[in-house]
Amino acid sequence: MSPPRIQPRQVFIPQADTSTRPSTAESKKPAPRRTDTDTFEPAQKKAPVALAGGTPASAQEPSPGTGDVAAGAAAAGAAAAAGVEGAAATAAVAGVHGIDPKVLDTQEKLSTARQKLGEYKLSGGKDESTLKQLENEVAELEKQEEVQFKNPDLKDDVEKAQFVVLEKRMGELEKQYGKHKAATLARQTYYNSDLWNLAGGSAKASDDQVLALGLPHTPGQKNSDVAVGGYAGQMRTPDGQPVDMGHVLCGMDWQLNKDRVPKTLSVDDLAKAVGKEKLGDIIKSLPGGEPDIPNPFTKGFVTLTGDIGSAVAARYNGTSADDAIKNESDYDWNGDLDGLNLAKRLADNPNQSITDAMKSYYGSGEYKNRVDEYATHGGFVKRDGNGQPIKDKNGHYELDTKAIANAGVVTGILLSKGGIADDVLKEGLNPFSDEDKAKEVAEAFERWLHRAQDAS
Repeated sequence: MSPPRIQPRQVFIPQADTSTRPSTAESKKPAPRRTDTDTFEPAQKKAPVALAGGTPASAQEPSPGTGDVAAGAAAAGAAAAAGVEGAAATAAVAGVHGIDPKVLDTQEKLSTARQKLGEYKLSGGKDESTLKQLENEVAELEKQEEVQFKNPDLKDDVEKAQFVVLEKRMGELEKQYGKHKAATLARQTYYNSDLWNLAGGSAKASDDQVLALGLPHTPGQKNSDVAVGGYAGQMRTPDGQPVDMGHVLCGMDWQLNKDRVPKTLSVDDLAKAVGKEKLGDIIKSLPGGEPDIPNPFTKGFVTLTGDIGSAVAARYNGTSADDAIKNESDYDWNGDLDGLNLAKRLADNPNQSITDAMKSYYGSGEYKNRVDEYATHGGFVKRDGNGQPIKDKNGHYELDTKAIANAGVVTGILLSKGGIADDVLKEGLNPFSDEDKAKEVAEAFERWLHRAQDAS
């Protein structure tokens, strides 16, 4: 039996209005989750990456009390102090076909060095010379990474190597903490703001905890914006396709820890986490806006709908709908679909480990059909009476663009810290009409999905 269609959650949705709307919107800069752009890359630049050798066996849940990042940090810190000759010397690097060996070596060593530095800090290590040596090692490896990343001939290799190291490291974290805790910790490398942790019911990870995880990320500083609170996770799959692994991990975290995610949120707490007290008043003024509202941060919100909302906010600020979708980048959209697909697989097979789920999806190349897989369960895909996805005359999946637009407006208000709310609520603006900006974005996303479907 085909899965039932998931209807978008209807909360504090502005009422439709058919009056004439303003021709331009005030410029209120949103806080998009990502702004990098890319293009479809069905062809690989080098040979495929072979994922053999890096993945530990399926992880079992640990005993109670083993889920704290700081657990065992004192012992690990002592080990780091004793063997501080170099984390690089302890990194075991296996060659991976299709990646420059020096690039992979850098990523392996950098992951190990970050782990040692984070563990030493968490252990409360006081020896200044040890701390300095660990910090210098991380800094030197980050410089190597940056040089490689800025080299046009090596940039793709860096992103592929990061993917390989992440896949390997996720297996190690799953063995150490169990898949539920590992999913949250991994997500917090990339999305760790007060807003994300409030919405996910998780405790915020410290900088040292994130460092100790040793997960790779795009070179550069952490994004401290409320819509992110972590590092960029733009990587490449085995055949070189762009994918934001932060988005993938969001989908898996929200699925595996669905019982922890709050069913409702205080509007005032939400406004505080966003960093704009006025947002609470805005939400309360909308239909259905109460002191406590259904948590809008669903599994869909933290993946696909979040980027739709960012695009809607950009459209209200004057960006064309197609450019708003393009600016979210193929990294993001691919990561959104992969996150939802992997979440569905974990939901269908609760006993499956993260390691095995990722291995079967990416290692076998099944992610290349991400659009077709999403269509089997995606809530925005139109379905016939038997629950099967509907295709148009060209064989493309038809999407419920009205539902996408509705969800995008709500998400856009939150991710722009309420910045586009005045435009949305202006007298005469109909946010759900066929001519509305949000509907334009929804239709532009449908065109993106069709192109992705053709490229698969």
